Amino acid sequence: MFHRFPSENNLSRKKPLLVLFEDTARQETGIAGALPVVPVRVCEGSTNYIFEEDNMPGARTHDMITVVTAAAADVAYFALAPHPDGAIAALFTIAYLFAGFACAGDLDLNSKEYRRWGPLRFLWMPYRVCVPHRSWVSHGMILGGVIRAFYLAIVTTLLVWTVVWGISRLGPHLDPNAVARNEWASLFGFMKTHPQWTVAMLMGFILAGSAHSAADFMSTWFKRRF
Repeated sequence: MFHRFPSENNLSRKKPLLVLFEDTARQETGIAGALPVVPVRVCEGSTNYIFEEDNMPGARTHDMITVVTAAAADVAYFALAPHPDGAIAALFTIAYLFAGFACAGDLDLNSKEYRRWGPLRFLWMPYRVCVPHRSWVSHGMILGGVIRAFYLAIVTTLLVWTVVWGISRLGPHLDPNAVARNEWASLFGFMKTHPQWTVAMLMGFILAGSAHSAADFMSTWFKRRF
């Protein structure tokens, strides 16, 4: 699918380059899903695209960043908040770790985050197809996490609806629409009853994605200059 060759034969770059044979840049990013790459140039008059390895932080590095930044956020909260609440800190940390390990910016790739979903990986297939890697959708500092939160809520609702519909076909009288409405009513009821808990979980979910994106951007900026 792609061919590696010495850098001295190509643009005098220090890093090895990859050539992918595809028709569009979107197809290339999908096929190179397991390999973080960024475009360098396009060969004129050809469908051969040259990519340079980006060397962004790997999954292990991102996991370490998630743990360290979650701990730092908890320490800062208990040190600076006038009246720290253990439940709020716990919910923030749980949401932060969940997002950092399984719901951050690399779900559009065949990444460790994506594989951690196991048999539920199919939930993220539409996201992988529609979202270009390192776009504002996947790596937006705030919007990236917000979009994934809404996406997860929607696909979870569709999954519940499908399961209930399938069960109802077997005999039990269940209305999937009513179950979906009750699911959302319960969610909004929880948010209304526990606004501080809701804010803590949303902040944890979104900020974990921000930390992931910041690490990618800083690593790319540093390596391109040094």
